[in-house]
Amino acid sequence: MDELWNRWDLRERRWSSANSKKQFLTPTALLKLDHPEEYSGTGGLPAGTQGTLVGTLAHRILEAWDYSNGFEQIHNIMRRISQCGLMPELAQDSGDLQNELLDIFKVFTSSEPYRNIQRATIVGREIPFVIPWDCWKTLNQDIKNQSSVMEGVIDLVYKLDGCWWIADYKTDRFKDGIPADLPTKHAFQARIYQDAVAQSLGLTQLGCQLIYIRHGISIELQ
Repeated sequence: MDELWNRWDLRERRWSSANSKKQFLTPTALLKLDHPEEYSGTGGLPAGTQGTLVGTLAHRILEAWDYSNGFEQIHNIMRRISQCGLMPELAQDSGDLQNELLDIFKVFTSSEPYRNIQRATIVGREIPFVIPWDCWKTLNQDIKNQSSVMEGVIDLVYKLDGCWWIADYKTDRFKDGIPADLPTKHAFQARIYQDAVAQSLGLTQLGCQLIYIRHGISIELQ
């Protein structure tokens, strides 16, 4: 009888362990796990604020953006997306959201990162991926000894002057310049995107950059 109870106890412990594991991860979720005390996905703004909403809307606009043109296209894109029901917030907006988006894209379309993308060959944008993921790559001890599935979306993949690039758009707002530790914190996300592209397309030599569209600045991640 003791042997039977021991077997059931072992079964319950194995079930609890398997049930507690995170089967699916995203780059952002993993970053939050690794830096719970300091991570802020919207530059210090809590989820649900206008900062979060602006980031979501900016990504939708960039998905439809024609890099062969400039700032003048933004009104048509916002109207088109809003009419499709993809941006209901804009239809209810009193003007603040639209004005902030206009300010962001006015800066971005005048920036050097924008001009570089204009010269590039865009391979894909808003590219979803799902890849096997070994959690020993993370800093978080709670999930370090398990395997999982990593899923996410890559904002932009392009080729410029013979080099392949992954671009990650950011809408963070900074008062005193980009914090020195931020590129280091996002470098782990870059490696996830690089792994995804390497596994999917067989590319191993490619760069990754953060493009802070609100400030018209890009940072290459090592």
